[in-house]
Amino acid sequence: MDESRIIYPCEILSQYIKYYWILKREDHGSFNLQTIPSGCLHLVFHRQGRVNIVGSGKQPSCFIRGQFSKSGLLLSSGEMDMIAVLFKPMGMWSFFSVNMSELTDSYIDVEEIEDTGLNRLKDDINSEEDSLRCISLIESFFISRLSLNKDSYIYERLLPSVTSMVLDNSVAVEKLASDSCYSYRQYIRLFTSITGVNPKVYSRIVRFQHSLYLLQLKGNIQLDELAFECGYYDVSHLVKEFKLFSGYTPTQYMLTHNPYSSFFANGSELNIIKNREE
Repeated sequence: MDESRIIYPCEILSQYIKYYWILKREDHGSFNLQTIPSGCLHLVFHRQGRVNIVGSGKQPSCFIRGQFSKSGLLLSSGEMDMIAVLFKPMGMWSFFSVNMSELTDSYIDVEEIEDTGLNRLKDDINSEEDSLRCISLIESFFISRLSLNKDSYIYERLLPSVTSMVLDNSVAVEKLASDSCYSYRQYIRLFTSITGVNPKVYSRIVRFQHSLYLLQLKGNIQLDELAFECGYYDVSHLVKEFKLFSGYTPTQYMLTHNPYSSFFANGSELNIIKNREE
């Protein structure tokens, strides 16, 4: 039986983690999935089944999905048993001694990261049959790491930047730096190391996700209205940016995909590409 379940983190982790996603699928044949820039990083445990990255081979069984600045294509077949941790925009940085920009546009096998605790967690998840017990193991792992974060003040000073971008995606980087009490260069360096991309790129990803969310909510929205509501200069600017991040124009995307924004939506869905006969 297929199962898709969202589990929200405990209160102490809620400022870092958006939710945990338990996904189980029976063998319904193969299907194509698209990856797009989401503005968030993921930690994924494939307990059963593997997904092929078109042109690059199989995804690792347990990996960190870095910040993506471009679209990609995945092919899934057979059964699937997956647990994913979806972090809030700056959340992952708080738990790992890795510069998030080193993970950008990559699926990083946890075995490649010199992190004994994370690899032990991977083994525990693979040997535990109960999905809810796995969530408890994951939460215990992250709670134990909160006390190791010696730079929480950096996180607290930069976090309002994301809120500012959501409210006004045309906000100047100079203002964000000033509001964070950092110099311009220092701000860009810190923001990039925490989110994985520089502030200007991140703001564009947020704007793209906003347009995707509006298409998700009201698919018949006119492009000029979509451009206006999302802060694009005009329709041609919207189309150019949308195609850059998704590989499709908004009109093409609606014909070939079921739009879903993982940044703004509360649930979680796979970006499955529609079959031709649909």
